Amino acid sequence: MPDQSKIRAIIVDDESDARDVLRKMIIAFVSEVEVVADYENPEEAVKGIREYGPDLVFLDIQMPGMSGFKLMEQFPNPSFRVIFVTAFNQYAIRAIRLSALDYLLKPVDIDELTGAVARFQRQSGTDSQQFQALQHNLAQKHRLSLPSEQGLELIDLEDLLYLEADSNYTHLYLTDRKKITVSKTLRVFEEYFEGTNFYRCHYSFIINLSRIKKYMRGEGGSVIMENGVEIPVSRRRKPGLLDGMTNLD
Repeated sequence: MPDQSKIRAIIVDDESDARDVLRKMIIAFVSEVEVVADYENPEEAVKGIREYGPDLVFLDIQMPGMSGFKLMEQFPNPSFRVIFVTAFNQYAIRAIRLSALDYLLKPVDIDELTGAVARFQRQSGTDSQQFQALQHNLAQKHRLSLPSEQGLELIDLEDLLYLEADSNYTHLYLTDRKKITVSKTLRVFEEYFEGTNFYRCHYSFIINLSRIKKYMRGEGGSVIMENGVEIPVSRRRKPGLLDGMTNLD
């Protein structure tokens, strides 16, 4: 019979070796977690999650027949939390981080595992809003969805002028003069925007290249955005900026 004082977990992964290794790591290094079941088949996992009602699911992303993301669509209002486990798909990882969900990279590192469980213990509630944000960010490449205390902030990327770092927070400035603050570092956005028209031109700023009004020459120089705000450009990021400005999508 499961120990009700422990975090009740389920592992879902189509690779038997990966399930066995993760189970053994949990037994050896994360005593506060009890694995009540594990599944190779995602369809069976859906049934098992409903049967066991776990607190936490370690969920592989890429599985035949049904991805981890598709599995989560079966639970629009989950009563459990999820830690994704993956070895692939950098874009998906960026979307997971932006949506304030947690993940582990294969092969799973012990310190990363214990850190993820510690974060689970510090947080409360479920991941409903985060999953909604993740689904939006995976499906809509031209729109950004960010979980907030009030719900979801939906932002058309063409309306986003620039982002400014503020310690562990980021301020987003829109064309309608609206300012949105989220509890994510600028680094998370930099990773998410890789390969797009957004460029980190300075330690503290990411700008929308298509919303630059003017470039001002200098050691690094600066850019004037469409709203008239002048943003500095660091010397080492100047070449990338000029290249990006001439190769806009």
